[in-house]
Amino acid sequence: MAVTLEDVALKAGVSHTTVSLVLHNDKKISGKTREKVLAAIEQMNYHPNYNARSLANGKTNTIAVIASVFSSYFAMDIIKGIEDGAFKTEYDLNQYSTRGNKEKELQLVKSILYGRRADGMIILSLQPELETLKEFKDAGMPVVMIERRIEGYSSVRTDNVKGAYMAAEYLIKNGRKSLGIICGRLDCYDCINAKERNAGFIKALEDHGAVFDKNCSEYTGYKFDDGVAACRQMFDRGARPDAVFCAAGDTVALGFMKEARRLGIKVPGDIAVVGYDDILASSMVSPSLTTIRQPIIKMGREALSIILGTLNHEIKETVTTTFEPELIVRESA
Repeated sequence: MAVTLEDVALKAGVSHTTVSLVLHNDKKISGKTREKVLAAIEQMNYHPNYNARSLANGKTNTIAVIASVFSSYFAMDIIKGIEDGAFKTEYDLNQYSTRGNKEKELQLVKSILYGRRADGMIILSLQPELETLKEFKDAGMPVVMIERRIEGYSSVRTDNVKGAYMAAEYLIKNGRKSLGIICGRLDCYDCINAKERNAGFIKALEDHGAVFDKNCSEYTGYKFDDGVAACRQMFDRGARPDAVFCAAGDTVALGFMKEARRLGIKVPGDIAVVGYDDILASSMVSPSLTTIRQPIIKMGREALSIILGTLNHEIKETVTTTFEPELIVRESA
């Protein structure tokens, strides 16, 4: 039989209200009483019934995090940042994956809202319909988007246009003449990052008098194997860029470099490679990867900070935080 709050109160010789105040870390409770209650909780292996609590006060003490997948290095570092911030709070995290299915995304988002499964929601690299977001606002449930920006809603992102511009400019200034880009697809509803990075890359070429050669470019996915395939396809059709910017991320860049090595193409001798993100593996490979760093873990922490500040009524307006990208020069370019 489950231990109740009243059982703990009887064991500790206090009222059930006192036990509740201890669980909420209320400063009014003396140290001696707190120790007695905590000892009873430990001895009886008591766990608060959060479902009952949410029914009573309208709170779940849970933050929902929703993404297409959580297996990418980017998503894992975002989650690390969120977890770091949540560790010392009363909030738990629930993660929901849409697996790239737009219908599933809509169902998940609505179930979180109408099932009151969380007090706030962090959305990673997705862009829900405006009508759905408005329903969250009307219900008083804060939403923070990572890597997306919609007027009237809080967001955390890096300046993708600037990051891509920096990558292309660096390659041009280092004497590279024929630049290619490996980028995420541009024809999807929520592929804003890919569009921004592609635009920044082309703008840098235009500003420096370089020519954009579509034959030296690939628009693909974000996995290691996508980088392998992009390299093979590019060279199979006779494209010979002397530099490539992997806007789709470091994981794609590492796949590209592996296939280039198999094809006998030297990095950086024959082709310079610049990635995006600065994941841990970028500094561990040989040659180590020159890349555009975005502070991914900080982005996760900032998203949680905005959610908590909104829930605690410390933040009353929407917040847009844009981090500056940084060029990290290593051996590949």
